[in-house]
Amino acid sequence: MPTAKEYFQRVFDRYPIAWDEGPFLYRQLNIARNQVALDCDVVRRIEKAANQHIIYLDRPFLAVRKIYFRKSDLSFVYELKYKATPFYPTEKWSNLPTNYYLVYPNQIHILPFGFDHKINGVFEIYYIPKCQDMISLTDVERDLPEQLSELVVLQVCMRLAENDLQYAVKQYFENEYKLLLLKVPKASYLYG
Repeated sequence: MPTAKEYFQRVFDRYPIAWDEGPFLYRQLNIARNQVALDCDVVRRIEKAANQHIIYLDRPFLAVRKIYFRKSDLSFVYELKYKATPFYPTEKWSNLPTNYYLVYPNQIHILPFGFDHKINGVFEIYYIPKCQDMISLTDVERDLPEQLSELVVLQVCMRLAENDLQYAVKQYFENEYKLLLLKVPKASYLYG
């Protein structure tokens, strides 16, 4: 897995500019890593017990792709639907969880709020976690597969060129990024 130092060496090989190691570079690197995770659908799968109406994820999410409710005896499985805002009816409209809404950074609220918590089941959650920030040259990439490192390099180059007001160079890196992104099989990176 590449380190931050290897990322920066590859970036400066592609876009030779003079930069000192500083917070700006690390910020650009971390933003680029999160963008690649979103573009390539680097999904993590976790299971949580279905006896709670608020699910706390261990890491902040960039996106939540799907949530399934599965009974323990595997008699049925169904997908919960996303609601942008909470809706609390005056009367209980279902004993089973049917919807969810997101509260950044790491909460998923299950609707209806008063569903039957005694149901034996699990929530199967597919989400894209936020990449852990790299803050020193020795930090090692743990969140993205090594096959995506070239995409991260191109993203950083795009951001640096835009910061230098080199829009033609930025467009060149963006086109290269899009072409390379077409070669990457999306949603094939599932960790869990």
